[in-house]
Formats: sequence, C-alpha cells, structure tokens
Amino acid sequence: MKVTTADEKYMKLAEEVLYQELGIVLDIPKDQVLDYLFEKIEKRA
Repeated sequence: MKVTTADEKYMKLAEEVLYQELGIVLDIPKDQVLDYLFEKIEKRA
C-alpha cells in the first residue's frame, strides 16, 4: 500500500489531536504526552 502526502497529513493531524486530548486528561502539555507514555511503558517492562 502506497502512503500518499494526504495520508501523512491526516496521520499527523490525528496524532496532534490525540496528544492534545491525552494532555488534557493527564493534565500535561501535549508536547510531553509521548515521553510520558514511553516512561510509563518502560516502568512496566
């Protein structure tokens, strides 16, 4: 399956919305969400 520029655009948009929503729920800035999730996953491993 070929990934198009439009696919990449909408994937990035979906990631931004997801990080915003998770940031609100977790009460952290959206740019810290990914690091927070990786930290939590590493602690469980």
